[in-house]
Amino acid sequence: MSLKEKVAVLISIAVGLVMLAAAVAKLANLPRFAVQLIAYELMPEAWTPRVAFLVAYFELLLGVALLSRAYPRPALATAAALVGVFLFAIAWGWVRGCLEECGCFGEMLSRSPAQAALEDVVLLGLLVSAYRWMPPVDPKRVVRRRQAFGVVSILVLASMANGWGQVPSREEVSDAQVAGIKGRTVRSIPGYREAVPLPRESTIVVFLSTRCIHCARAVPRFNELYQKRGDMKFLAFAVNKDPDVQQFRKRFGAVFPILEAPRPKLRHLVHGVPEVLFISNHKVEEAWALPPTVEEVQAVQYRLERGF
Repeated sequence: MSLKEKVAVLISIAVGLVMLAAAVAKLANLPRFAVQLIAYELMPEAWTPRVAFLVAYFELLLGVALLSRAYPRPALATAAALVGVFLFAIAWGWVRGCLEECGCFGEMLSRSPAQAALEDVVLLGLLVSAYRWMPPVDPKRVVRRRQAFGVVSILVLASMANGWGQVPSREEVSDAQVAGIKGRTVRSIPGYREAVPLPRESTIVVFLSTRCIHCARAVPRFNELYQKRGDMKFLAFAVNKDPDVQQFRKRFGAVFPILEAPRPKLRHLVHGVPEVLFISNHKVEEAWALPPTVEEVQAVQYRLERGF
């Protein structure tokens, strides 16, 4: 076996391990991965839980194929095609300004679109090289590998079929977006120049992106919250890069003022957009991934006033 052929084998094993790690990380918290997938704005939101499920299992199966080397060249070609799809998706979200992290490894590892794109370009180059250098396989010498791969594939597909009914619902995905936010202490919202202090009074805080179609569709609900907020304060922040706030307000009829805030400094609060927080006395009392109704917000205020 030549040096290039040995390198091709090492690349296949290394990428196989990466694929397995990515699949396990996604399956460990599928609702959270679905939230990250929504940010790409590549498909209807209702599709994302099932697409997240299929992507995770496909990566798992592909990782097994690369490690087993039962069908080395087809596995490398498939991996290269998948990385190409990932690269396109990252570029799409990055250009549109709707993506802050790629979600490639679920919650295991957080990377910016630029970092993920660079890694995918390198990975794609390695896969193409490995495909070219991988030596031909004698079917007689890989019979046991192919049998083992077949058995593992059947087990993975059986697990996939069994788990299809457990694909997270839209409500579970929404809960995953705001998980861990309720109960946090928040005294101010970071700004580009200076932080925006929060009052002790009950405050509705909205995080949105001026390039997010879901945020645009939520404007009528935000308008209603703003107009019927009563004694509550209302603050809205555009967290995407270079937001055109005035055009967004004009185009979608937003009657509420919108400030700007850098999303990288809000990772502890903003897990997706749109997102709405009810903050009172500097504490997050409630968090919503889907814009709440006026009645839902008033119910939280009533609970606080009664000391429940």
